[in-house]
Amino acid sequence: MNLREVNPAEESLLLAVAAWRIYVRDLAGREIAEQPGLSICWGDSALAFYNAIFLAPGAASPGAREFMVSRRTEGYLWICDSELSGEFEPVFALTGMAADHVLPAVCTLPAADIRRVGDENTARAIADLNSHAYGTDVGPGRDAFANPGPWDENVWGYVAFAGDRPVASAAVFAMDGCLYLALVATEPEVQGRGYGEAVVRHALREASAAAGLNHMALHATADGWPIYRRMGFHDTAKLTAHRLARPSH
Repeated sequence: MNLREVNPAEESLLLAVAAWRIYVRDLAGREIAEQPGLSICWGDSALAFYNAIFLAPGAASPGAREFMVSRRTEGYLWICDSELSGEFEPVFALTGMAADHVLPAVCTLPAADIRRVGDENTARAIADLNSHAYGTDVGPGRDAFANPGPWDENVWGYVAFAGDRPVASAAVFAMDGCLYLALVATEPEVQGRGYGEAVVRHALREASAAAGLNHMALHATADGWPIYRRMGFHDTAKLTAHRLARPSH
């Protein structure tokens, strides 16, 4: 399917499913499957982020609950432009965004040595940067992206170095006529200095030139959203992660 042939919200959901399949494909306990109304991308990871089920628009959720209850690891049920209650509770949301060109930077970005991910050191760097930025243990990230990780000719992963130190990262995946931006992270102590935007712009520029694609999409956190808006991205959907409801005390 060419993602440009579907509406923006559906494109955002389909891209999320495709991305999570990549995130979990190297994990030993992965389950990647389709069930009626559900796309399962379950990594059996200690980090819930890598255990995902995506609910199709208009589908019911009983199958998702049964699957999640039967697994030993916690995960999230992702729903587009809606929220569930009762057996599930929302945890956080990402904003789907898209653009067909990137606007010029509004300020001077820092100089950095930006290296493409292509060996063990850069693969571990992009994994660890994301773990540090989002406050998680480095182990699950390394399992997903450094052992060996998804780094083939259709993935443009980059790490920005300040001297010998990795400070920011971004990756672009070519997916069905679209460039999908992910794994954007900056070391907490240097956030706000422009390293993240610098490596994002570099990754998108290199991927667009190599793949011959201009349409770009991503899922933004609340912190990243203003930066992407400034770069010319517009909102397409809201993806909300739900966990199984916990008993109230």
